[in-house]
Amino acid sequence: IKYYVNDSNTNDALYTTAPGDDFNNGLTPATPKASLQAILDTYELEPEDVIYVDPGSYAAGAPPITFNQRDSGYSNLYLTVQGSTNPLAPTIFVGSSFGVQGIFSLNYAYNWKFKDLTVRNGGIGVVASESHNIEFENVRIENNRNAGLSLNKSDQIRLVRSVLWKNASPTGGVAVVLAEGASVKLENCVAWGQPTAVMI
Repeated sequence: IKYYVNDSNTNDALYTTAPGDDFNNGLTPATPKASLQAILDTYELEPEDVIYVDPGSYAAGAPPITFNQRDSGYSNLYLTVQGSTNPLAPTIFVGSSFGVQGIFSLNYAYNWKFKDLTVRNGGIGVVASESHNIEFENVRIENNRNAGLSLNKSDQIRLVRSVLWKNASPTGGVAVVLAEGASVKLENCVAWGQPTAVMI
């Protein structure tokens, strides 16, 4: 099933034909919801479902956008969040403050793929706990004060053609934090602008 999210305009829209509204059903390009969380809260997603998120800036982090065991893919049949493929009109998830400890929060999330989006301006960009088989493709995780990606008891996490940039403050900052046996694989990625690339 395809789901649709848009901000308040359609000027740069790739996937939708109307402004987003959380009273919409999010099931057609003409009836997009206004937030990713509204899709997650309304529907129980199944393997190979795709959520298309049009260009725009989407506030998050208070609370974080949460992915959990209620919505999971299966093996190589992912659930996908697909952002804008137009580099001049990106899909950006912005933290409500630099104190936000997770713009995206993955708790017992399995078999998700995140493509063509930016996560920025939180304390931590993405937090994953006890999650499995998660892929970030062409994703920018940037300008988060404490860490870009924090993984706890999570495995088979992959970043592909992605950027971890300026996840730092005047007193420190880490691109990727690994805890409690967590693992990550970076393929054709760039990490720069933070004092520490990986902390274990």
